[in-house]
Amino acid sequence: KNLYNFYEGELYKYSESGMRSFISDTLIANMGIDYLLSNSGSTISPTIFALCDSLKTLTIPKNITYICSNAFSTCKNLTEVNIPGNMQTLSNSVFAYCENLKSVKINSCDLIEMYVFSHCTNLTSVEILNGALVGTKSFEYCDNLTNVKLPPNLKTIGQRTFQHCISLKELEIPENVNYIGEEVFGD
Repeated sequence: KNLYNFYEGELYKYSESGMRSFISDTLIANMGIDYLLSNSGSTISPTIFALCDSLKTLTIPKNITYICSNAFSTCKNLTEVNIPGNMQTLSNSVFAYCENLKSVKINSCDLIEMYVFSHCTNLTSVEILNGALVGTKSFEYCDNLTNVKLPPNLKTIGQRTFQHCISLKELEIPENVNYIGEEVFGD
């Protein structure tokens, strides 16, 4: 059994004997990584798993607090994302264009930046338990999105956040929201 570990934003593989080897983007794209285990570091680098077709489900380790831009974008077989820890930032386009992503559960995230789940056309369910800001176009073109639970402490919903979410018929806006951007549901 191999252990995969992030160190200073790069992915390494550890064998049973403790040998460490760097995993290149090419190898990542060809590996069947269903989960990540991480004992050090708090950041996932930009584009490190972009276009990784072998990812199907993903649970982000609790010690990760920042995921950089496009880290998991265009993972066409990714269907489920679970973020059980306390995330500070999901950066721009982290999961954009994950066309088969169906469900997302986020325990806590202070900032969901722009385009994070943009063009996840099969996304149906999003649950965010704690967070302050959902950025511009975070869920644009999530055509099948029907169920969204926003956190009660949410303060800001950015512009066009749910633009072209044609299946979203109802959304409860938490009472603490003090800013809603233009055309939140615009086409």
